Amino acid sequence: MSQIQPNNRRDSKAKNEKKSQIAALIEYTRNDTTNEYNEINFGIIPNHLAQKINQETGVRTNGAFKTLSNYAIDHIFKNHGAGTDQEKRGQKTITELDLELIPAILSSADNVSKGTTNSRGKQTLLFRKKINGVDYHLVMSISIRKNQQTHQEEAKLVVNTLYAKK
Repeated sequence: MSQIQPNNRRDSKAKNEKKSQIAALIEYTRNDTTNEYNEINFGIIPNHLAQKINQETGVRTNGAFKTLSNYAIDHIFKNHGAGTDQEKRGQKTITELDLELIPAILSSADNVSKGTTNSRGKQTLLFRKKINGVDYHLVMSISIRKNQQTHQEEAKLVVNTLYAKK
């Protein structure tokens, strides 16, 4: 697994001039011919958000890493992007700009609910956020793995899909 390096956050001017982590991962996904798994980590769930998730769903996410992979981006574009029947279903076609909203949807969701168990047996959470009249639905799953070096369990909140209703 390779990982796209985060932007240098110390220099705000440099940050604005460089691509965001999400934009870089989108570009990688669109140009990749190897089908190699690649992900970005966009921080740890802050305590206030972990408390909100726990209160609204009963699911503990304390200290979980927030991640987005090229596989999720590929799924989102194939199922909810241009060339799909989103408009016929009353949904908005997902664009690159919508993917850039993922951190904001997660951090300031209007509603968090417990979802189903996904095809990999992982519990999902649904984060809903209304932005400019569009109701975004971000589905993430919880993955817990043992760190090979520390032998400690590490939790990840992994983006599964994003869709939007008008």
